[in-house]
Amino acid sequence: MSKTGDELYQEFEAAYDFTDQDNDQAMRFLRQSAEKGHAEAQYKLGLSHFANMKFDSAKAWLSKSLEQPHNNHEEAQEYLNTIEAL
Repeated sequence: MSKTGDELYQEFEAAYDFTDQDNDQAMRFLRQSAEKGHAEAQYKLGLSHFANMKFDSAKAWLSKSLEQPHNNHEEAQEYLNTIEAL
């Protein structure tokens, strides 16, 4: 049975260690959750790409997060504005 975006996002949160540089498994959960339409995962994946200067990917994921109903990421729009200004 395929996991939902929410279930995958919970696995990301459980697996991610902010002190560990090797968070490959957590990032896989984040990407899978984002691909299933989880707005928070899309936002955080966009931020991750932004931090790594992958601006095209960041723009795509931040835009997707803004398309979701009930998102509350005014910051996503600010990051998109920053990318557009580059």
